[in-house]
Amino acid sequence: MAVDQVDPVEPAPDALPCGRDPLTVVDDARAGRISAHSRSCEYCQQAIDEDRLLATVREIEAEPVPAPDTLLPRVMATVFAELRPGRQIALPAAGPSASVTELAIVSTLRHHLDELPDLIVHRCRVRAGEPAGELRPEGEPALVVELTAAGAYQADLADLADQVRATAHRVLREQFGFDDVRVDVEFVDLFTLADGGD
Repeated sequence: MAVDQVDPVEPAPDALPCGRDPLTVVDDARAGRISAHSRSCEYCQQAIDEDRLLATVREIEAEPVPAPDTLLPRVMATVFAELRPGRQIALPAAGPSASVTELAIVSTLRHHLDELPDLIVHRCRVRAGEPAGELRPEGEPALVVELTAAGAYQADLADLADQVRATAHRVLREQFGFDDVRVDVEFVDLFTLADGGD
């Protein structure tokens, strides 16, 4: 008598390694009908555990997250601080009828100072002196620039400070018409060119 050879049953492509359909296993577990096989099979247990975890995550996602009452005012204060261009500074050549913002002057200065290879500007602030005439004390400049920066370790900081002052004077004269300027430079850090100085 001949014995027919039976090919082993291949599991469906989406089936678990034990041959069970994962959707059926999960649906049965949700309905409370866990078979003896599903209780003892590591693959079925893994599918059931993953479904429970996913259900927990979905519940957490659905819960609204209350924002603290202080969040919106803090965010808006930050936004307004970024948008605030600073005080207006009268342009000397045009008189009080034309002015420029502190932010415009600072941005222009930083752009030109960033081209100096041995310098990293940390902070740049400008403030207007008193208008020319009786109100301005003797020797008080029309514009004061205060810079804090890092200098390259290899650089001569005195020479670098002179370069910074010369660049700032040139930019302020050519771009805005300021001749009477004081530039204060304070080096607060050193860097090597390998640290990202260029």
